[in-house]
Amino acid sequence: MNRNRVTRNAIGIIGLVGIWLGAFFPEPCLGAEIAYLRNGRTLVIQTHEVVGSKIILTLDGSDRLEFDKDWVESFVPLESPPTPLDQDLQQDSAARQYTVRELKEIIHLTAQKHQLDENLLASIIAVESNFNPGALSVKGAQGLMQLMPETAATYKVKNVFDARENVEAGAKYLKDLLHQFNQNVTLALAAYNAGPSTVANYKGVPPFQETQAYIRKVVASKLIPLPRERTLLAQRHGAAGEEKSQD
Repeated sequence: MNRNRVTRNAIGIIGLVGIWLGAFFPEPCLGAEIAYLRNGRTLVIQTHEVVGSKIILTLDGSDRLEFDKDWVESFVPLESPPTPLDQDLQQDSAARQYTVRELKEIIHLTAQKHQLDENLLASIIAVESNFNPGALSVKGAQGLMQLMPETAATYKVKNVFDARENVEAGAKYLKDLLHQFNQNVTLALAAYNAGPSTVANYKGVPPFQETQAYIRKVVASKLIPLPRERTLLAQRHGAAGEEKSQD
């Protein structure tokens, strides 16, 4: 049987599996995740594992699904019940809520602090995470500005899902990229997506369809205001930004 057809059939039944799990297991187990698929469906899973070009999703018990990892856009951890020790830290944890007004203020103040174009900063966030503070990509990029772990470590981020910390680090990284590429916004965006050494090696925007599409999306989204009348949660179920290719 055609391999692509098998993959499409597997993806087609995932929505039904997710509904079945939601009906019989309404309380998520500790460590559970939500997988966001390319076809717009979501699936509650226990764990996932990337093996080469494949991704393996473990459902309840020993049931597993395997298909091309490109079919999964992102993973978001399900909220677990807070322990008494967590109560005092709840305001600074990944479970806190962010209103649109709060996010706008964070973006405005951070852009002002680092002398960045506020619309550009907001546009990057829109493309990277769709304003979801809890966004997590398959490749491990996290939070509003989809920071990779090494980038978060470089800018000393303690809680990558904290909106202020994430945007602060992302803004610093963007400013450093703009400085590295002589304030060329296009090259800085290419570097944010594909890595600065990749841009340097190609002496310009690399010939990657993903990177070129990323630049177009960021530029286009500068015409779109932040979403209205919505409360954004760090654990909110939303799509992560596009996966990045890293150095």
